[in-house]
Amino acid sequence: MFNEYEHKIFNGVNADILNTFLNDSRIDRRSFEKGEVIFAPTSFSHSIGIITGGNAVIRRTHSAGDSVILRRIGEGEIFGVSALFSERTKFVSEIIADNDCSAIFFSEDMIRELISKDTNFAINYITMLSNKIDYLNKLVSGYSAQTANAKLAHFLLQNAQNDTVCIEYSMTLLSERIGIGRASLYRAIEEFEEANIITRKGKNICITDIEKLKTYI
Repeated sequence: MFNEYEHKIFNGVNADILNTFLNDSRIDRRSFEKGEVIFAPTSFSHSIGIITGGNAVIRRTHSAGDSVILRRIGEGEIFGVSALFSERTKFVSEIIADNDCSAIFFSEDMIRELISKDTNFAINYITMLSNKIDYLNKLVSGYSAQTANAKLAHFLLQNAQNDTVCIEYSMTLLSERIGIGRASLYRAIEEFEEANIITRKGKNICITDIEKLKTYI
């Protein structure tokens, strides 16, 4: 069961300060039904949220109306960081409840106050931002890869959970997301299968030789 007191963002925070923070009346605790919008481009708050139960998906909708799932987030994962101190009026993506789920929200004012009161929280927050920047840099690296094999390898390594990637959309949308042609995507998958780097089971791609896969990026 989720316990916000034990979340890594609060590691080392003074117990009295943390207790006051987590009992603040400004905290917004909400439940969402499957398919319900949590954050949307024009419907969001300047706050960070933590999934406290269930799962949600982060997706990007294209101008043509189709959407691509960027990643799935589960219990304990944080979202909304990019909008917290931003002056933008639109959120960059859409967060949808993947099943019945719940989340806890901390406003910008609350986060500012906690940063000013506890150095450990400030360091934890900066560390989280640094990790997100590192993740984005790796995405950029993947998009700039020159070959289809490199782009596919980068995608699989970045999206694997327990060495498995669940493909929630068609191969056409996957090829668009990776930035290669559909035929090139199929050839890359077949080459990885023949080299015993991956296996496919329905919508799941299982990485069987992660070290060999890394040699392609």
